[in-house]
Amino acid sequence: MLWILIPYILPLLLLYLSSGPGQVIAIQGALPQLSLVVLVYYGNSRNAFHGELIGLLIGLTADVLGAAPLGFYSFSFTLVGYLAGISRGKVYIDAIFTPVLMVGVFIFLKAFISFLLAGIFGFEAVQEVVFNRIFFISLLYSLLLTPILFAVLKALDKILPRRLRGGYQD
Repeated sequence: MLWILIPYILPLLLLYLSSGPGQVIAIQGALPQLSLVVLVYYGNSRNAFHGELIGLLIGLTADVLGAAPLGFYSFSFTLVGYLAGISRGKVYIDAIFTPVLMVGVFIFLKAFISFLLAGIFGFEAVQEVVFNRIFFISLLYSLLLTPILFAVLKALDKILPRRLRGGYQD
């Protein structure tokens, strides 16, 4: 029964690991945005509602773990989850190119939303972090790991059945 929660717990675990314990795998202080990669995968493979819900959970967790005001990350991750969800069925997912392109677009979109929100509400500390050297290293790091993570998540989706209304999918 707990396998139903894997799409919701996995991104939170990856976000937590990237906040402190993940410094072991950091390249020049940049960590991959694995929780966003998982969000894009589940948003695209499920639907907009799942994308929004997972995005909200990731955003609330990032708000609690980070220094930004409550709701700052929630808004950007929820919007990214929704947009990834509405792309379901409209984008052909191959093994490498499409996931990398989608994740790259959504990482830039999340950064742009963060930049706009920081500008509107006057969070100068957040504005300085967006679109700097560490951001681009993190982007490349995330894009390199995207095909691997998509393959693992796709294999996990095949193993674990999805719960449907009135029963389970085979």
